[in-house]
Amino acid sequence: MKDILKFFGIPVPESAQVTDISIAFHGLSAGWAVLIALILVGGSVAVYLRTSPRLTTNQKTILTILRSVLLLMILFMLMRPVLLLTVEGTIRRSLLLLIDGSASMQIKDLRQDPADLARAAIAAGLIDPKGGLNQPVPGDASSIKQITRSDELKAMLTNDRLQLLSKLSESYDVVPYAFGQSLQPLSGGNGSAASANGAKPSSMLDGVTFDKPYTAIGDAVRSLLDLKRGQPLAGIFLITDGGNNYGSQPVDAAALAQQDKVPLYIYGVGITSPHDIIVSQVFAPDVAFVKEEAPVSVVVRSLAMRGRTAKLVLKLGDEILDSKDITFGEDGEQTIAMKIKPSRKGDFELEASIDPLPDEAVKDNNKASRRIKVIDGKIQILYIEQKPRWEFRFLQAMLVRDQRLAPKFYLAEGDPDLSHDQNSPYLAEIPKNREDWMKYDVIIIGDIDSRQFSSDQMQNINDLVSTFGGGVVFLAGKKSMPSSYRGTKLESLIPVVFEEESSQADSNHPIVLNLTPAGQNSPMLKLADQDEENSIIWKGLSGVYWDARVVKAKPAAEVLLDDPTPEKSSRGAFMPVMALQSYGTGQALFVGTDETWRWRRNVGEKYYTRLWGQILLHLGLPRLLGASKLTQLVTDRKTYSTGERVIISGRIYHSGFQPVVDPVIKGTMTIRPDDPSAATGDLTRDISLQATPGKPGFYQGEAIVTTPGIYSFATQNDPTAVLDFRVTEPRLEFTQTALNLPLLQKMADVSGGALYREEDLYKMLEPAGAPSGSPNPGASKIPNGLGGKTERVPSPQEVELAFSSFYYVLMILVATAEWILRKRWRLK
Repeated sequence: MKDILKFFGIPVPESAQVTDISIAFHGLSAGWAVLIALILVGGSVAVYLRTSPRLTTNQKTILTILRSVLLLMILFMLMRPVLLLTVEGTIRRSLLLLIDGSASMQIKDLRQDPADLARAAIAAGLIDPKGGLNQPVPGDASSIKQITRSDELKAMLTNDRLQLLSKLSESYDVVPYAFGQSLQPLSGGNGSAASANGAKPSSMLDGVTFDKPYTAIGDAVRSLLDLKRGQPLAGIFLITDGGNNYGSQPVDAAALAQQDKVPLYIYGVGITSPHDIIVSQVFAPDVAFVKEEAPVSVVVRSLAMRGRTAKLVLKLGDEILDSKDITFGEDGEQTIAMKIKPSRKGDFELEASIDPLPDEAVKDNNKASRRIKVIDGKIQILYIEQKPRWEFRFLQAMLVRDQRLAPKFYLAEGDPDLSHDQNSPYLAEIPKNREDWMKYDVIIIGDIDSRQFSSDQMQNINDLVSTFGGGVVFLAGKKSMPSSYRGTKLESLIPVVFEEESSQADSNHPIVLNLTPAGQNSPMLKLADQDEENSIIWKGLSGVYWDARVVKAKPAAEVLLDDPTPEKSSRGAFMPVMALQSYGTGQALFVGTDETWRWRRNVGEKYYTRLWGQILLHLGLPRLLGASKLTQLVTDRKTYSTGERVIISGRIYHSGFQPVVDPVIKGTMTIRPDDPSAATGDLTRDISLQATPGKPGFYQGEAIVTTPGIYSFATQNDPTAVLDFRVTEPRLEFTQTALNLPLLQKMADVSGGALYREEDLYKMLEPAGAPSGSPNPGASKIPNGLGGKTERVPSPQEVELAFSSFYYVLMILVATAEWILRKRWRLK
């Protein structure tokens, strides 16, 4: 077939194969061609039969045939016949080498297990790479007993006994990359014409610094798949310790690789059971009070430490405030409950630490810290109620017990003599003077008739919140709250829309309120440090039997809890039960049930006290801390890692408390670096906040932070309103120090590849399907070889038959034959 095609001038490489051949016509249609052919042949017959009487019948037949053939060949050209070919050629596949360049590859693994020591010896070339783990290791193995992971992989890739990369480059185009948070191409591969002599491990590894603060395995695999999509790939050769801590899920990326038919061949570096203690997180309130206990939770993780003990120390600044002896069990995390009782006010670093043990793999991951503010003061609370209902009784007891709060109470139907006792927390009447109202940070208004308030008193409450940054809680009741406040000066503060009759009968069944996404993120509703545990706690709280019937939340309000009863829904949304809104410089909270006391069932005060304490701190602290009334900016977190994006947002007002409407507000960010000698670049930066369409006075801006230290931001409009946050070096690379074999094995299985240790790597070089000759007991489970070295690539081709040189020669021969015969037979 190839010879015939070459005869027609169609080139086909020797290594290629023709898998399909057909003819198509792109010109004159078949119907017209047949009609014209009949006319042309008929004309040729008529010409020679009628105009050549001297010729014999045979002579006329020959000339008629030649003329008809010539005309039909011209007609064939008008039909534009095209020969359609599918030619399959072979192309050399690429093997993508992906090297983990993160800081965890600098961990020095203490190899006490004989198998781990044998693996290091194989990498270093001290023993046979095909001999398995039962080979004796040379006596002087001190140089490999605590070798870093990066040095181990370098030794493995440059091992003269195995010659891994050199032999792989004989069969594949090896294209190297490194990764941390992102992908980095490396030189030294043989994936280009300039590297015809094979991969060069030394020059390749020179480009890997092993200092990246993150390991994004999933993102790296996805990036490679996107970058090389459509190219013939043998697979991805991934070298890592599996310590993924950033970006997309690695197993999901492996599934994408399987869809693209790109298997992952993974070499796991490190040991599975390093001796290590990791102090990973410290949970504590952002604000603590002088001489008041505050709870602290410290998360400690241990590896290969069963039965051993250590002392956990908690320091505030330079002062040790608590310590505990802890005993380690099986590998995993434990949360240690501790407490602090600050002795002085100020901004401090709260640090939890454990002294490193001699045999630990990493000695600088034994501490964690966070920044907290200690204040000397109490939040002033005024709680106004009609009568002592159940919610009042439990909440009053909680307010009195909490030493961070200074509560006062007014009961419209209470005993007047209650206020006469010395140091009584009860008031004889609702405050009348503006100065008396401004003493309080938070007002709680219970189920009291709105007619108990004068117009001036309502205006003072409004001003306390909107102008002076206070907080107000509207605690619903069956008689008056919120129904009697419709049309009053306080209606605008209430975060929900309600009718004049907002009460309803008790339910026959308990209603378990639903924690919304906004509630999950709200610090007021955190009943546990971890989000998952917090959700479980809320789902397990006792249901309530009554909540106030309201229409919906106001547009600027956030719904924190809602009632999932379908009959109470409005316009496809569940009825809000707890909603929060900013109002001027302060905040207003609506609590649509008076049965939060039911959440004490089976757990006592544990969650009830924490919930209400967090609510009142959230509403009262801004005013207590002296936050600016005109500039209300916040960051999405208090602490960041270098390289992260900080989002600054909030409301900004003019001196008359009208929202600023400028399109841009300029500000300055100042950096106080932890290590001034190591700081690079400017320590001040200009940041612009952009106005948010549809939200008058609301602005947002962002910045990437790169230097560890304390950051301060202030706008040019209000330089006294300073927003502080902390930036630290990320330590994620040292929070997971063990080789994550389960993750790597799952990635290999999902992608259709294989997981290798040092004793298995020789199998990558053996022919696929060959029996294993290794003494390694697990070697038979790992297939020999990688994917095919070459790939057959189909290539469609189109060839115009009627315009080939062979066709032209054929036409000339036919025309010449007719001409010669006409001359010989003496025809013109």
